[in-house]
Amino acid sequence: MKFSFSHSIAGSLVSVALATSAFAQVSNFDSLNGYAAGLEARVAGNREALFRTPAVTNLAGLTISGQYTDREIDAARDRIERDTQANSLSLGYGWKVSEWVVGVGVSFDSSSSDYTEVNSPAPTPLHGAVDSDTWSAQVWTGGNLGAIAMQAAVGFGQGEHDGSRVSDIGSSTASFDSDDVFFRLQFSYDHTVSESVLLQPFAGFSYIKADADGFTEVGTAPDRRIVSDFSARETMGNLGVRLAGRQGMWIPSATVAWLREFSANETTLGISAINNTPIGSGVVPNTGKSFFFASVRLDGRLQDGWTIGTEVNHLSGGDEKQWGLQFAITKSF
Repeated sequence: MKFSFSHSIAGSLVSVALATSAFAQVSNFDSLNGYAAGLEARVAGNREALFRTPAVTNLAGLTISGQYTDREIDAARDRIERDTQANSLSLGYGWKVSEWVVGVGVSFDSSSSDYTEVNSPAPTPLHGAVDSDTWSAQVWTGGNLGAIAMQAAVGFGQGEHDGSRVSDIGSSTASFDSDDVFFRLQFSYDHTVSESVLLQPFAGFSYIKADADGFTEVGTAPDRRIVSDFSARETMGNLGVRLAGRQGMWIPSATVAWLREFSANETTLGISAINNTPIGSGVVPNTGKSFFFASVRLDGRLQDGWTIGTEVNHLSGGDEKQWGLQFAITKSF
């Protein structure tokens, strides 16, 4: 017996993480990295979102989903530890079109990040925070190409970021906007082990490019800076397998996958003094090229077209690790 998985129609997950260090303490102008890492975190969120690309389903209808994530990044080249908590709320609707399902979705993401310099020589280690709000929209589709199932999503997002950095010489703040475009594609094959057990190997890739406006810092610090426009992008592939079993109205499942970066750019910030004199650039280090993803999920088919699902997931690799909790409810018509 062949059955489908009920996954939430979620927009891209956005979470924001910061990595920065005091201008006087760390070389290469990494003191401004905190602002750029917010954009980097938006790019990183597209990795995990690949596994939430709408699954092939015979249930067209309205889906509401929410997700909480906690992302930690150890000190890398810029000697900064970051911790980000993010919340996402998504709304989507799918229509059955022949043997395919086509849908649209919107998502609102809110995140808060704290960062601290490790092993700082300064009396007051550099620290700060950034709050980000992002709206995104996407269109998606899922269907079967013979024995192969395909799911795809394309969309865009717009974000607002408010950040601060504090050191032993004062504090500075800045606000800026960003926008991004993303694309996700996944192929899978359903292998029926028994009437109640399904094995689903899959492969896919994701792409995202995000651009941020430049900004001028304000505050009491004498080393306030002007930062020009900057950008980040990443193409990521994955291979994995999902195992599911039906127990009456419930479908428990587990997923493991390996992700590998195909291409990416380290975000570079052009930095000028407050009097517009160019003084150098800062580079936000990539946290890793290979990642491991694992999740356990429980979906339930209720009466009158209602479906619920909840999931716990983990993503780790390089200098970062992330835990997530997701819940979704769908009403089919």
